[in-house]
Amino acid sequence: MRDVNYSWLDAETFYSLGYTQSLREGNYKRDEWITFDYDTNTYYGEIQKKGDPREISGVLTGPVLDMLTSLYYVRSQPLHVGQDVILDIVNREEKYPMVVKVLGKETVKTQAGKFKCIVVEPQFRGEGIFVAKGKSLKVWLTDDKYKMPVKMKTEVFIGSVSAELLEYKRN
Repeated sequence: MRDVNYSWLDAETFYSLGYTQSLREGNYKRDEWITFDYDTNTYYGEIQKKGDPREISGVLTGPVLDMLTSLYYVRSQPLHVGQDVILDIVNREEKYPMVVKVLGKETVKTQAGKFKCIVVEPQFRGEGIFVAKGKSLKVWLTDDKYKMPVKMKTEVFIGSVSAELLEYKRN
């Protein structure tokens, strides 16, 4: 598996300006890019799975996020246990609201240290960068002003995959 994802976001609002994905998973191959044009309230891009690329476009009813920028947006919001964060997502050609559940607080120990965290779980309607349809993703964010991701865990068809923070630096 070799997947590469890039996102561009507005540094003040955290709204997505566009993204690219290049997926290489066994025999499966897909390339995609989308640009969000808020001046004309449209998005446009291209998807290529097999054969010639297919152009895609649509109407924006307001600012949106892609799967990767949604994490930055959630980190910029106040997070309270039991209160959901709702945001608008564009993933491929589909636009929908995504609900992020704020599940609770836990202390997490990683190689980078011990952290008091807030646990969030995005509720995906389709496949995302880190999770397949119908599976769950949990993210542990530090319970401080940084809301730094220190751990992620997602289900896959053979079990689960997790990632933990190994080290970090603050200036």
